[in-house]
Amino acid sequence: MVPEATVEAALTEVSGRHPDFDAFQDDLSGNGLSIPLYRLSLERELKVEAVLEKVDSRAARVSDIDVELYYHYHPEPFQRPEARVARHILITVNPELADNSREAATTRIQAVLARLVKDPKRF
Repeated sequence: MVPEATVEAALTEVSGRHPDFDAFQDDLSGNGLSIPLYRLSLERELKVEAVLEKVDSRAARVSDIDVELYYHYHPEPFQRPEARVARHILITVNPELADNSREAATTRIQAVLARLVKDPKRF
């Protein structure tokens, strides 16, 4: 349970961040909320915070040394393969270099296309 006074104090604190109460109501309306709906949301949030605080108070405390030891003895969860995002493939044409001729670029493009058609998830 969250006491009504706690909900009211939270509502007063949030509304106090606005120049006046009308501005607060306008802000709520602009976000599709009303005072009663916002009050319910605040109450729900305060309940969640109360539960989390209770759970936290029962949890064992972990020191920085414990965290470091865990990290060093269990590296697998902290390692990920490198990931890159690409939206295009750039193949240059430079007639001064044999490997960058228009014909070589066309060959490379066709090879990339064949691989991507075979396995689209590679791109």
